[in-house]
Amino acid sequence: MEDIFEGKKISVDPQYFPGELGEPVPKELPQEYDDDEEIDYGLDDEDQSNLILNEIGLPNYENVKLYLEQQEITPKKTEAYINYIIKNAEFKTKQLNGYKANITKKFKSGKITEADRQFENKRI
Repeated sequence: MEDIFEGKKISVDPQYFPGELGEPVPKELPQEYDDDEEIDYGLDDEDQSNLILNEIGLPNYENVKLYLEQQEITPKKTEAYINYIIKNAEFKTKQLNGYKANITKKFKSGKITEADRQFENKRI
């Protein structure tokens, strides 16, 4: 290794080598290096709900909130918009029930496996 570093000067920050230059050795790792802590990459309930609503073609909670907070929205427009959303949600509910029935029909006819059926029903 000497030939690799020949003629090069290497400097090291002493904070990375405690104890060698007289500093006390820390007894615990800083909190940012806690080994027990795991990062949670999961979606919270609100994000999951928004993803599901987007997937089936309905406005998610954030979009509805932003629409209703606009200044030019009157109580009459608010009521009409909410009724529109409810009407679409009821239609999508009936549509999803139809999709589930279609999956059951495919399973009973042998076109899909039990695993495919469970996956599709879970997705719905």
